[in-house]
Amino acid sequence: MDAHPGTEIVIDRDAGPAGKLAMSIRADRAFALGDFRIDGKLAGLHGQAWRLDATTDETTLSSSDLPAIRQLSRADATRQR
Repeated sequence: MDAHPGTEIVIDRDAGPAGKLAMSIRADRAFALGDFRIDGKLAGLHGQAWRLDATTDETTLSSSDLPAIRQLSRADATRQR
């Protein structure tokens, strides 16, 4: 994945009371989710599973929905077939 200054991806394996995996994307500027890549693969995001917080100077996109997070790494698999 290309690194961009001011962008951080955080994986938290002990998030929440149930200890679910969570992923947050923080950016100090706007970014296009359609261009989001993990391990070189385009990542698809299902909006209902994700929370967007833009109330501060940074934008945070986060989810504790494990299937939605797994979908990020599998999003390109069906497109390549």
